[in-house]
Amino acid sequence: MKRFAPVLLGIIALALLVAFLGPAVIGPLQRVDYPLYSLSFLITFTVLLLLTLRFRTILSNLEKGPFSFGRLFIIQSASNLLGHVSPARSGEFLKSYIMRKRTGTGYAKGVALVLAEKMLDMASICILGLFLGLAMIFRPGFSSYIFSTTVLLIIVAAGIFLMASRSAINLLFRLPLVSKKIRGKDAAGFHSIFRGIIKPGAVASPFLLTVALQLLAATRIIIIFAALGAGGSPFPLLFVYFVAMVVGIISLIPGGLGSYEISGVVLYTTMLGIDLPTAAAALLLLRLSTYAIDIPVGLACMYGLKRKD
Repeated sequence: MKRFAPVLLGIIALALLVAFLGPAVIGPLQRVDYPLYSLSFLITFTVLLLLTLRFRTILSNLEKGPFSFGRLFIIQSASNLLGHVSPARSGEFLKSYIMRKRTGTGYAKGVALVLAEKMLDMASICILGLFLGLAMIFRPGFSSYIFSTTVLLIIVAAGIFLMASRSAINLLFRLPLVSKKIRGKDAAGFHSIFRGIIKPGAVASPFLLTVALQLLAATRIIIIFAALGAGGSPFPLLFVYFVAMVVGIISLIPGGLGSYEISGVVLYTTMLGIDLPTAAAALLLLRLSTYAIDIPVGLACMYGLKRKD
């Protein structure tokens, strides 16, 4: 039961938001430009392809290929699904177990790869939000909200880079999923493997891919607000998107379910003056465009992996 507590908490938070707004959300949803909104589904799938490309890029730096893009897509999609239902997306570390079975990659390499991916995701989200926040500080009508949230992003970004230290990485070995699989020589070699992944020369391409895929994923919120007839300057919309992403991640609720929507509604209404029903409808549509692709694709890939066992 404890394993499902974070999931239930997220569902309850989201349900309370919908119940609080009630019929007010129906109005914005009735005026959605669905042909325009459908682009967000295409973007979600494209992001999944880019995640697979990043996966292959990092793996190619660790082992000799060639690696089938289709096989890696199945592994990536399955682990992506597991990430949606686990606190802080920790379920993605099961990717190392799948890699062991499907590509013969050692657990130490697999866990190091997943950790690097998670750090790249968080760092790129913070950096993009930070640049947007700093750019907006110098614009007319500067808000204290922007300053405070920018400071938050700086602190979180600093924490991400501190994770690269040896002492922080040691905390990973306290996780049952990691400690049961990486022992002895594998544990000793984990540090050098991870250091090799994040070397400037090796990490440059994955980092640029991560920035591109995170920025592409963020454009969905611009499209969705435009589909609701509430389009505006893209920079503030993107800034709030990234701040809400950080809140969703540090909340430890699977997929940021509920915490992302609530923080996003608060920020879009208080910082940008968007009316509450429209902001809530936009974030619910964003959640739908994510789950409508990631969950069916992930389940299909999980089923494919089980059939091969």
